[in-house]
Amino acid sequence: MYQQELDLARARRFAEQYPAHCFYQGRGRGLGVALTFSDGPAATTAALLDMLRVHRIPATFFWQGDQLARNHQLLRQALADGHTIGNLSWDHPHAESLSVMDFWLQQIQRTDDEFQRLAGIRPRLFRPPYAELTPEQLRILVEHDFRVMGWSIDPRNWENPTAPERAIEVTEQVLRQAYPQSIVLLHEGPVTLDNVVEVVDQIVPSLKSRGYHFVTADQLVGVKPYA
Repeated sequence: MYQQELDLARARRFAEQYPAHCFYQGRGRGLGVALTFSDGPAATTAALLDMLRVHRIPATFFWQGDQLARNHQLLRQALADGHTIGNLSWDHPHAESLSVMDFWLQQIQRTDDEFQRLAGIRPRLFRPPYAELTPEQLRILVEHDFRVMGWSIDPRNWENPTAPERAIEVTEQVLRQAYPQSIVLLHEGPVTLDNVVEVVDQIVPSLKSRGYHFVTADQLVGVKPYA
């Protein structure tokens, strides 16, 4: 929980510095919630897309550039299903170890170009791996009109993913912390995280029963997802 609080504090600081470009929650008044998934495309993605289709809800995926070519069919399927796809860097580095130019050219622009090559899109939502960004990296993202998407709720479903009752614990944490305009972070990779499919199957009907509805992250904060 300490790490979640640290990440959220960092996201709030970014949002205070650049309120038009950095977000960790929505800015509206309705009962919208955004489900977001990081570290894909992965082995879990196909089943996750099937589950979202069953529940007829949109979601937001933040994907790595180095995984796109081998999963181009999943990319096209996610877009056809109405989901938003964002940039998660090329290979999930610790950004604070990179120079500004390496970060921009090798992580952001390289991934942007791969999306363009494979699907004809240029995402403008970016999620920083490990919630890490230097001030200079954040500035260059803002200068190029990216929207940095943090999160409100992180149940860390990647921890001990095969442990008995882990999916139940993650589900209960999300339901306990959910609030209007929140952004939920779940991980679909890089290892096989089958619990994410079960978690989605549980939290969606539970939140719907409370009056919540599901939107993409760009819809929640009112920005354009692509250039």
